[in-house]
Amino acid sequence: MKPYTSLFLLSFLLPLPLLCAQQQAESINSWKFLEYKLITAPKSLDKKAHILRLIPACISGAAASMVSSDGFDYIAKHHGGISEKRRHYTIGLFGVLGASFIYGIADAIIQHEVDLQTIYSFISQWPEYKKYTPTQLHSIFDDVYEMYLFDPHSYKYHHNALDSLTIARNHIFYKFPEVYGFHYKTAGFSLRTKRILWQFLDFAPVKMVLNTIKLFV
Repeated sequence: MKPYTSLFLLSFLLPLPLLCAQQQAESINSWKFLEYKLITAPKSLDKKAHILRLIPACISGAAASMVSSDGFDYIAKHHGGISEKRRHYTIGLFGVLGASFIYGIADAIIQHEVDLQTIYSFISQWPEYKKYTPTQLHSIFDDVYEMYLFDPHSYKYHHNALDSLTIARNHIFYKFPEVYGFHYKTAGFSLRTKRILWQFLDFAPVKMVLNTIKLFV
């Protein structure tokens, strides 16, 4: 009788892990999970990514300052002198503009790579993440996951993976209007203020300075 008793008890115990996993999935806020994976977590890469942006920006800024300095020397030699104060001010301005221009280009390239890594990491673990993800997005990620399995290096997969990331983030924006409403709402003084502030902070020279300060804070 013992083997039968063991089998009988085992038949009740086997579903328990599955039940626990199901309860765990249901206890997780699916939109918060998606927000963390696709918006919050990638921000942890900002400090390392900023260093990669800053290196070419600094080199470009120094080069722009040197070129403008040589230009002022040429002008002073052939067309008369320029006040030392104006010379230093203009050289500094050219240096900042040159650094900001390259920083903006590097920022766009690196942000693209961060987005790729974010969605690739998510899609590669889609069978596990699916149960924590809102059902509205299942069909989109299912399609991208099929492309990933077929050929993870194809242009079609890369393109659709980035599209799915944009769609998912837009869904998150609409799901949490109190946090992300300024991205799409046009009415309301506070939302307009947030949008203007966000655009100002995203301006290359300002972003470069603020992110540099963060490195030492």
